[in-house]
Amino acid sequence: MISVSVIIPTYNRLSFLPKTIHSLLNQKADDYEIIVVDDGSTDGTEDYFKTFQHPRVKYFKIQNSERGYARNYGARCAEGKYVNFFDSDDLAYDNHISNAIAAISRLKTPEIFHMNYHLQNTEGDELDFTKIYQDNINEMLIRKGNVLSCNGVFIRRDIALQFPFCESRVLSGTEDYALWLAISTRFRIHFIPEITHVVIDHEQRSMASHDTIRMINRNMFLLDHLQTDAHFMQFVKNDFRFIECECYSFISLHLILEGRNNEGLYFLSKAIKADILFPFRRVRFMAIMKHLIRTTFRLKSANTAEVT
Repeated sequence: MISVSVIIPTYNRLSFLPKTIHSLLNQKADDYEIIVVDDGSTDGTEDYFKTFQHPRVKYFKIQNSERGYARNYGARCAEGKYVNFFDSDDLAYDNHISNAIAAISRLKTPEIFHMNYHLQNTEGDELDFTKIYQDNINEMLIRKGNVLSCNGVFIRRDIALQFPFCESRVLSGTEDYALWLAISTRFRIHFIPEITHVVIDHEQRSMASHDTIRMINRNMFLLDHLQTDAHFMQFVKNDFRFIECECYSFISLHLILEGRNNEGLYFLSKAIKADILFPFRRVRFMAIMKHLIRTTFRLKSANTAEVT
C-alpha cells in the first residue's frame, strides 16, 4: 500500500497548478501518489493534463461541485494509507512527504497530524499569522480559529472516509475548519514542528473573496452546521462561545473594512457578548478598532467634501 495520497482539488488555477505539482514531485521520498481533482475548470486545465503525463500523477475531471466534494472524491480514489489535501496554489518543500512518513512511523500510525508551514505573499515575503508553537492544536482550533494549513494535515484514509468534508456550497472556503473542529473532539491532532510547505497569500484565494453576503452566510452556516454534531457540542460545551466569537468578529472586521460600520458594530457586539474577554485577548479586536477609526474619518471626510 502507498503511504500517502496527496489530493489536489483545483478550479481554474492553471496559472498556479503546474508549480504546485512540480514542488510535490520534487520530494526526497517516493512512497506517494498525487491525485488532481479538476472541479470543472474552464481555463485549459484539462488540456494541460492531456500533454502532462507522470506515473505518480492521476488526473480526474468532475462536474463543478466545490472543494468539499472534490476533496471527498479524491479520498475515495486514493490508494494511500494517509491522505493529504493540498491546495492548488501553494508549494511543498522537498521534505513534505519524507517528514510525514517519518512522523507516521514515529507516532505509530496516528489518526491525524499537522506539519508546520510558512505564510508568504506572492513576492516571497513571510507574513505574520497565528503560529503553532506547541502540541495544543485541539484547543487552539476552538479558542483561536483555524490555525491549520490544509496542506499540512495528514489524515489516515479510513478516518477521512468516516469523517468527510461538508459538501455544501454555502460553507465553501470554511469546510476545512468545520472538519478540523469535528475531528479535534474525537482524536488528538499531533503537531509536527518541522516546516514542510508554504501557503501563498494572493488576491484570488477563496478566503480573500470580497463577496460580503457569501462571507456572512458562510460563517453563520458554520455555526449552524457545528451545532448539528451532538458529539461535538457535548465535548465543547460552553467553549462554543469562542467559535461564535471567532465567526462574529471575522464578519465584523470585513464589514468595517468595507465602511459598513453600523453592521460591523452589530456583529462586534455579538462577538463580545459571546466572549466578554475578546477585547483583551485577541489582536483582531485591535484591528477592528483601527479600521473603524479609519473608515469613520474617511466617511466623514467624504460627507464634508460632498457638502462643500
